[in-house]
Amino acid sequence: MNKRITKRFLAITIVIIMTVLLGEFQNNSAYVNINNVQAAETIRYKMKKTNEIAKNKKGRTIAEVQCEYPILKGKKRGIKLINKAIYEDVKMFNKRKKDVIDSAKINEQNIIEGEVWYKRNICKVTYNKNNIISIRILNSWYAGGTVEDDYSGYNFYISSGKNVKLKDLLHKSNKKIKNQVWSKLVKDWANGDEKCFIKDQFDNIDVNEYKFYIKEKRVFICFDKYEIGYGSTGAPVVTFEFE
Repeated sequence: MNKRITKRFLAITIVIIMTVLLGEFQNNSAYVNINNVQAAETIRYKMKKTNEIAKNKKGRTIAEVQCEYPILKGKKRGIKLINKAIYEDVKMFNKRKKDVIDSAKINEQNIIEGEVWYKRNICKVTYNKNNIISIRILNSWYAGGTVEDDYSGYNFYISSGKNVKLKDLLHKSNKKIKNQVWSKLVKDWANGDEKCFIKDQFDNIDVNEYKFYIKEKRVFICFDKYEIGYGSTGAPVVTFEFE
């Protein structure tokens, strides 16, 4: 009897181990077809907004710092990891907001009537299904002169809290992605003029460091102004479709 129980226990243990190993293999697969993912389709969230203003002695608003970001609802480990990652960036943003307020106060005489200096970090959920949540981030600031806008994004697997990689979405090697991004930048953003970009700066950026977000069935890869080109180049964005 004891031998029979022992054999049954060993058999159950082996099945459990194989199941875990198979799951790990699937989670770490080189490429992921997100349409085949069976985990949670979407995740609920709420938007958190903070807004701080500075006024001069006359009561006129001269500066504003705004931050808006999502808080995912749920107690699973993946959700907690995502919320933590987002909030760490929010804390860094809040540490720098004093610089904007102080600068406006020091340069108050240079702020014309009706003008407000600002810094904004505005998030918007652009993709929320197939076990992936993607959040577009608009970083915008103005301190006289021209408005500076650039985009980036958060991209997470909801179940694990891990970052989504471009190669998982595009089913291509990083080398091929880099070559195609360069081609699209030159063709689509610069109308064929390579001189709009600084190739060495582009080459020095690892594909895993590319900023991007997902919307519908497209990936938007974003670069900051001056990151790979000149001021006149702007903040380039190129798009790819994925399965």
